[in-house]
Amino acid sequence: MSYQEHLRLHGTMPNRAGAAGGPRSWLLGEITQAGLRGRGGGGFALAAKLDAVRRARRPAVVVVNGCEGEPMSFKDRVLLQSLPHLVIDGALCCALVLEAGDVVIAIEASSLEAHRSVERALEERANGPSWPAPLPRLATVPPGYVAGHEASIVSFLNGRQARPFAAPPRVSERGVDRRPTLVANAETLAYVALIARYGAGWYHQVGFGNDPGTALVTVTGAVRHPGVYEIEYGQLLSS
Repeated sequence: MSYQEHLRLHGTMPNRAGAAGGPRSWLLGEITQAGLRGRGGGGFALAAKLDAVRRARRPAVVVVNGCEGEPMSFKDRVLLQSLPHLVIDGALCCALVLEAGDVVIAIEASSLEAHRSVERALEERANGPSWPAPLPRLATVPPGYVAGHEASIVSFLNGRQARPFAAPPRVSERGVDRRPTLVANAETLAYVALIARYGAGWYHQVGFGNDPGTALVTVTGAVRHPGVYEIEYGQLLSS
């Protein structure tokens, strides 16, 4: 989807300059109220990860994790190919909350279509509406099963091999260029962009119990209709 199509569908990012506490406080509040959890790894609350980076009280970095080491999952790849601007919006929202000075989109070298799609999206952004956060840069990460681990990506961006390192320190304390770093996967950030536009209440309209919202899943194997699907949390396989 081009930038103009993206803007026609979702509109520009809302200006919350008049919100109580300012736009940063408003955004963090909506993410917290939404209860958005990461769509990769351990499913940690995104608000908690943002708070951890903020507590470091140093210039931060936001990293979009577009690497899927799991060979049977390609939801983030499809998202970056089809809706790159939604992911970029979410990354810029997090950069605004953290007052980050650097935003990086990390994609595996084998994900050629996703790489090209994000490149085009960033070129379109260069002449588009401004946003109070830095335009992301693209980083190509060597493919590998552990490439999607946040510590692997940080290690690679720091000039080392794309392999995880022992913690502490956590990347939220010392990550890219020894700065506090938020690493969030592409799907998580796409939801941030939607919550920023439509609010936490919108996000809670679907889902189940303590798990509101929807999620992308990859369906493969001996099935009639393989692919990537958006499902409501709590939805039964039989449905």
